[in-house]
Amino acid sequence: MKKYDEESLKVKNVCDLAQKDASSFWTEFFDPTQQKKLASALFKQGVEHSFFGGHEDAERKILFVKASWDELEESAPLVLLQMDVPEKTTHRDVLGSLLSTGIKRDQVGDILVSSGKAYVFVLENMANYIRTNVEHIRNQQANVTICSMEDVELPKPEFKIEHCVLTSFRLDNVVAKACKMSRSATGELVSKGLVKVDHEVADKGTQNVSDGTLVSVRGYGRFIFRSLEGSTRKGNQKAEIHWYK
Repeated sequence: MKKYDEESLKVKNVCDLAQKDASSFWTEFFDPTQQKKLASALFKQGVEHSFFGGHEDAERKILFVKASWDELEESAPLVLLQMDVPEKTTHRDVLGSLLSTGIKRDQVGDILVSSGKAYVFVLENMANYIRTNVEHIRNQQANVTICSMEDVELPKPEFKIEHCVLTSFRLDNVVAKACKMSRSATGELVSKGLVKVDHEVADKGTQNVSDGTLVSVRGYGRFIFRSLEGSTRKGNQKAEIHWYK
C-alpha cells in the first residue's frame, strides 16, 4: 500500500472527493505550494476549480471545486476579522494567539498587520469561535470584530531592509548572511527541510538565489532577496534583504 506524507494525502483526498462528488464544494486554506500541486492534479482530471483568498494579493487560499468564478465570489465562505493589536505586533504574534485557541492552521488565511490593527481571513464557520476565544494579543485586549472586505483598505506588507555584501548568491550564503549564522548552520537548516525558496522546500544550499526570490527560514521569518548592480573593490556582490515585519 502506497504511503503518503501529510501534504500529499491532502491533495489525494481532495482529488478523490472531486471524482466521487458531482456537486461543488469548498476546502480549507492551502499554501502556495499545496495550491500548485492541487491545480496540477485537478487539471489532469479535467476538474474545474478556482482558488480564492479574499484579496488580490492573497497567498493562502481556499479551493472551490466544480464552480465558476462568479459563483466563487458570491458564495465564498470567508470572513474578514479585524483585531486591535499593540504596536510592533508581528504576523507570528497574531498567528500564535489564534492557534493557542485550538484551531488548525488550515482554517486561517492571510494575516495582515499594520498600525495597531490586524486583519485575518478565516473560514466563516470559525469566525464566532475566534471572536469568543481570542481575547488578548501580546497582553492587549484584541476586540475582534467582523468587517466588510469591500470597505476595508488592507495594509500592504512592511519590510525591514538590510544591506549586505556577499561573495556569491548561493542560498546557503544568502541565508547565513541574512540570519547571521555560519554557512554550516545554514546547511543543517536546509537538510532538515526548514528553508523554503518561493514556497518550495529547498533541497540543496548550493542553488543560486535570484532577484525577487522569497526565502523562508523556520524560526527566523521570511525575506525577499534583492540583488543590486555593481560590486565592491574586492569583487563581492551587493544585495538587500527585505525582511517581512
